[in-house]
Amino acid sequence: MKTTAVKDIKKRTLVYTISASVAVAVVVVVLILPAQYKIAGIHQEISTMQNVKNNQKVMFPVYSRLTKTETRLTGMLNSLQAPADAPSLPEGGIKAMPAAFKAIADQTGLILEACVPDLQSIEKKSPAFRLDLTLRGTFANLPRFLSVIESEPRIKGIKRLEIEAGPQITYRIGLMVAMPSPDNGKLET
Repeated sequence: MKTTAVKDIKKRTLVYTISASVAVAVVVVVLILPAQYKIAGIHQEISTMQNVKNNQKVMFPVYSRLTKTETRLTGMLNSLQAPADAPSLPEGGIKAMPAAFKAIADQTGLILEACVPDLQSIEKKSPAFRLDLTLRGTFANLPRFLSVIESEPRIKGIKRLEIEAGPQITYRIGLMVAMPSPDNGKLET
């Protein structure tokens, strides 16, 4: 009888041990593992936020300088805008171009040395012809000149811009200029 009671106790002990082990495993699987995954996710979020914070510490001074520079540049660009009283290209033919470009150059502080239309582009009877300008002056005046030129609707594009350093800077600019004739759409000469 003792052997049966001992065997019974051993069986119950084994069942209790297995039951307790299963209960512990269930608690670990159901409660602890999800909590650990959640904690790992929170640690990852904290790490990401710390990286963002560190990046912002580094980037904020740069951003501040850029916004100050942008404000300063905006003011400079506004001063470069073509003035309302800027001379415009004449309605007439190509012969009037040198005087018009001289007026624009004078207004922007540059000196017009040459204004030469490209005869080959005129003979092709295309809607635009190439006009080569040679100007002298300081670099500070070039953006104002280009701003006035850009605001002119007849200027279809700048094909070439060469800058030659010297006592005074020389600029060679190749422009595409549209000059339709009012009566037949052909270029006047």
